[in-house]
Amino acid sequence: MIEPIISKNENVKYILGIEGSANKLGVSIINNEKKILINMRRTYISEIGCGFIPREISSHHKHYLIDMIYDCLKKVKIKITDISLICYTKGPGIGSALYIAYNICKIFSLLFNIPVVGVNHCIAHIEMGIFITKLYHPIILYVSGSNTQIIYYNDHKKKYEIIGETLDIAIGNVIDRSARILRISNLPSPGYNARDDTYDYTELLFFPYTIKGMDISFSGYDYYINKINLTDEEKRKIQICYSLQHHIFSMLIEITERAISFTHSNEVIIVGGVGCNMFLQNMMKKMAKQKNIKIGFMDHSYCVDNGAMIAYTGLIEYLSSTNKQNYNFDNISIHQRYRTDDVLVTWR
Repeated sequence: MIEPIISKNENVKYILGIEGSANKLGVSIINNEKKILINMRRTYISEIGCGFIPREISSHHKHYLIDMIYDCLKKVKIKITDISLICYTKGPGIGSALYIAYNICKIFSLLFNIPVVGVNHCIAHIEMGIFITKLYHPIILYVSGSNTQIIYYNDHKKKYEIIGETLDIAIGNVIDRSARILRISNLPSPGYNARDDTYDYTELLFFPYTIKGMDISFSGYDYYINKINLTDEEKRKIQICYSLQHHIFSMLIEITERAISFTHSNEVIIVGGVGCNMFLQNMMKKMAKQKNIKIGFMDHSYCVDNGAMIAYTGLIEYLSSTNKQNYNFDNISIHQRYRTDDVLVTWR
């Protein structure tokens, strides 16, 4: 794999990116030199002990999206007619959430005749990770609220190939479910809120550890959390969170090690919202040191869902396309189950 070569295109000056596949709404503007001019985000936070309700996420995005686009344009000091390309999340994601950006893109395309690129959310995480870390042929550990995958680029197929993934629920979903049971806030994240250095965690609580080849399984953790009975309520929460993370992240490290052996890669990057977790990052650093490999992380700005990753990925896809007439009003759509390996990667 080599660094994507993107020629400067005078016809594409400003690119608007809109991300709204789940509870985070992101709007970003970049230029044709891939410089991120602004990257704005608003997050829907549910009440403690409650999950994300699709209709409430949809209402959240609908309420804020136009204002966010206006604020971004104002801060960059341009008008909507100065936008040369619009990129939005086509999928995967929550249907009612995806439809908000979809509808806005339809309107902008119709009113201003701007080409629109539907971007695969997972591919956008990967491309932003490669762009930020400058590691161009990595094993990718993609961990988020809806996805858990081990990925590498298959040069023969011209696709990102999934060589391992969750068999049931995503790792972020496990953490969120556990937070609901323990009544831990999602602001800014359950993993962050569960940290505490005042207790000595020399004894791990029992949790399932299920690996099947290169795939992993996370089902049943809520049962074990409800089953545990410790006297001190706060200590119970902290010890459960520590033990839970130790088990589920160890599974991720193990399949990442296997992927390194299979592909002979000496680079690993972690993308997706769960990639911000310091517990996971520290475990991965130890493995990387033992294997003598390079490892790339991103900060919260680009690891968590954001508009910049959509704008950047849409730009490189658009510039690599031989038929730019496809990016028109009639081809704007959403795909809730748009898999990583469904996308033909024409820009590598």
